Amino acid sequence: MPKLSVDDELLQEYNEDSTVVAEKAAKIAQSIKSAHEKGHRVVIFTGAGISTAAKIPDYRGPKGVWTCRDKGIARPKGVKMERAQPTYTHRAIKKLVDLGICTLVVSQNVDCLHLKSGVPESKLCELHGNSFKEKCVDCGQAYLRDIPCRRKKGPYFKGVVDERSESGISHITGRKCGHCQDMRGRTGMLRDSVIHFRESLDEAVLDKAWMVSISWLRLFIYDIWLLSFINNNYCFHVDMSGSQG
Repeated sequence: MPKLSVDDELLQEYNEDSTVVAEKAAKIAQSIKSAHEKGHRVVIFTGAGISTAAKIPDYRGPKGVWTCRDKGIARPKGVKMERAQPTYTHRAIKKLVDLGICTLVVSQNVDCLHLKSGVPESKLCELHGNSFKEKCVDCGQAYLRDIPCRRKKGPYFKGVVDERSESGISHITGRKCGHCQDMRGRTGMLRDSVIHFRESLDEAVLDKAWMVSISWLRLFIYDIWLLSFINNNYCFHVDMSGSQG
C-alpha cells in the first residue's frame, strides 16, 4: 500500500501551558457566541482528534494508525469502537446544537460518537460514513447497528461481488432490508456506509454539508492536537448571559 502517514518533521506535538489552552478555549467560545448573536450560521467540523480522548487512535498523529503502519510498528491499543463513549467535547458540541447555536456538525469520523452524544442525524453530516450504519441499495433505508457492520456478516449474498464498490473493497454486509427483501425486483441488499480510499463521498451528504456551509460567516475547524488536549482537560460552555467558562 502507498504511504499514508505524514513526514516526521510534521509530527511534532506542542503542549501548551494549561492557562494558554484555557484562554484559547474561551476565545473559541466567545467567537461562537458572537457569531450566533449576529445571526450567522455556525458549522462545526470535526476529525479524528476529537475522539482520541475516547481511546480511539487517530490516523496521522505520532502514534496514529497510518503512522505506525508505515513505520512497521504495532498500532496503538484502543477500545473496541462500540465501547467508546462520547467525550466532553462531543457533549459540548451536542449542547451547542441543543441551544440552536450550532447549525450543523460536519465530521470525518466514522465512530458514531456524535450520534451517541445525542446530535440528531438532521444536524449531522458524516462525510466518511459511519461504521455502525448500513443502507439498502434499493430504497436507501439506513440501519444503525450496535457493533460495526463489517465485524459480523449476515447469511446472505455470500460470494457476491460488490459491483458498486469503487475501491474493490466489498461493502456487502450479508444482511437484507426488511422493507425490500420480499419485493419483486429488489434484492434488499445492505451495504456498510464507510468511505474508503479511492471511493467517492456520498453526494447527498456532501451536498447537505456544502449547502449549509456555503453561506457561512463562521466555520470553526478544530485543530486535531489542540482539541485533543482541550478534550482531556477542559469542557468549555457558552453562557448566553455574557460569560464563558
